[in-house]
Amino acid sequence: MKQLYRTVAASLGVLMTTFLVSAQATETIVKLKVEGQTIVATMVTPGDVAKPPVVLMLHGFTGSRNE
Repeated sequence: MKQLYRTVAASLGVLMTTFLVSAQATETIVKLKVEGQTIVATMVTPGDVAKPPVVLMLHGFTGSRNE
């Protein structure tokens, strides 16, 4: 059973690597004004999907959006 898990994990890794290497994405810097403050964000959209799903990731005070 452990061998099956390893095989599945390796196969998923290869598929994800292939997808990530072949995927085209566009990065756009977005600036939002909120109560006199500016929030800077990086929006990444896939090039081949008209209405992609959205994932919002927030970092803490000691992090950076450029990590």
